[in-house]
Amino acid sequence: MERWLALCVACVLAVVVPAVRADDDPTRAKLDNAKAAFDAAAEKYRVAVAGWFDKREEPARDKGDKKAVDLIKAERQAFVERGELPQSAPVELKSQLKTTRSGLELAYKTAIGEYTKGKRDNEAAVVEKELAGWLSGNPAAAQSIEERIVGKV
Repeated sequence: MERWLALCVACVLAVVVPAVRADDDPTRAKLDNAKAAFDAAAEKYRVAVAGWFDKREEPARDKGDKKAVDLIKAERQAFVERGELPQSAPVELKSQLKTTRSGLELAYKTAIGEYTKGKRDNEAAVVEKELAGWLSGNPAAAQSIEERIVGKV
């Protein structure tokens, strides 16, 4: 009976202690909040881009302009596959992604700096690796921006 009780206590501690440590890490909490804000802004961006394509496609369809519809479909496909917006995209739309992306990059760099100042080199290295993966688009290290934003159009 005592072994069973000791095993239960060990299991509870194995689950609770890491969760408490993660909650006690304000740097990680700030980074996680920045990631959540990025995801929300990325979704807003994706919806705005989809709306812009739809707004252009509808009048072309109403006119029966197959050439224009085909062009818009090709532009949409380029966005879905490579995250490329056409030259004709509004500047506000193009800058929205840059602002979103630079905000998350700054949060990563801030977390690396805070961990380094706090002599928490292992955590700094983990966050640095996440940032490098995110910047390179390596989904094994971090989900790429194209998967977060573009893949949903």
